[in-house]
Amino acid sequence: MSDAVGPSYEECAQLSGYKKCVERIQAEWEGFRKKRDERLVQERRYGEAREPVAEGILEDLFPSVLDWPLGNFNRQVQRADIVLTDLGIKKLVIEAKHPRALRWSRGAVDRALDQAEGYAREQKVQVIAVSDGQMLYAANLV
Repeated sequence: MSDAVGPSYEECAQLSGYKKCVERIQAEWEGFRKKRDERLVQERRYGEAREPVAEGILEDLFPSVLDWPLGNFNRQVQRADIVLTDLGIKKLVIEAKHPRALRWSRGAVDRALDQAEGYAREQKVQVIAVSDGQMLYAANLV
């Protein structure tokens, strides 16, 4: 008898939903990556890109690669940059930062998570994420 709680990784990998998810990510990733690079041209051209660039990258990522319906991708809900919903129920609050704002800086990630947590608690959402368009970090609130 196993002490493990829930299915193992090997068992999950055999599920058809898991397989479809992996196949979709693999099929969509290259197109998403190219579009993200196009959005980041501003950063290479002018030395910086603003927060809306990261928001646009996330708006590309969630519907195409992660199969989240675009109609459930909501910008500027109360003070949150992005809120993902399902059947009108708020599921995820995302705090977006300008590209490269979070890379290699645990302190910047922690500050962004604190900000996202505040917005999520105001909206009674239990899952948060932060992203600068190049990295995405998510956490459950306890």
